[in-house]
Amino acid sequence: MKPLKYDITMTKTAIVTTAGIIFLGIWDLVAVFFTEGGESASVSRFLINVGFDAPMVVFAFGWVGGHVFGYARVVRAKDLPDKSAIGNGL
Repeated sequence: MKPLKYDITMTKTAIVTTAGIIFLGIWDLVAVFFTEGGESASVSRFLINVGFDAPMVVFAFGWVGGHVFGYARVVRAKDLPDKSAIGNGL
């Protein structure tokens, strides 16, 4: 059986999104452990407060995140090089 080849290059959108998530993670770490504000300065606390004040903002984050990370590429069985690969992690 010939191994399947995957394209592992990142698009500009993926690079920007990954960089943003890394930045927010570092911001959260610094805000919680090294500032006087502590947990009140974290991204999580911000999202909780915004969620109670304006739930549409949290919904929009989830909606955009779902469309960026949850894209399901359609793969038809006839397009696969080997029919036995169906259900084996594709």
